[in-house]
Amino acid sequence: MNTSLTVLRSGEQNSFLGTRFHAQPIREQLEECLARNEVVTIDFSGVSGVTQSFIDELLGRIVLEQGADIIDRMRFKGCTSDLQTIIQVVLGRRARDYKEKNTH
Repeated sequence: MNTSLTVLRSGEQNSFLGTRFHAQPIREQLEECLARNEVVTIDFSGVSGVTQSFIDELLGRIVLEQGADIIDRMRFKGCTSDLQTIIQVVLGRRARDYKEKNTH
């Protein structure tokens, strides 16, 4: 089953997302979908920018807990090139952290 999660709430546009607080409820929804073995499209349309902290809370924590294979069930939509870079940096770092944590 495929599910879509929209990062912005209805009516929000050109929002800069910078806090872990804003990411937490979205991450919780994402975790529920992933627990049901769904493929999830995370829609960043209308997002003007994010911090690494936001992406770490949204995606990094999941990778740190479940490993990099979980990324195979995530799709990203509406990402700017800067956002793509931040996602890659955070996911790469958390995948390494997971590997180090689970090989000792």
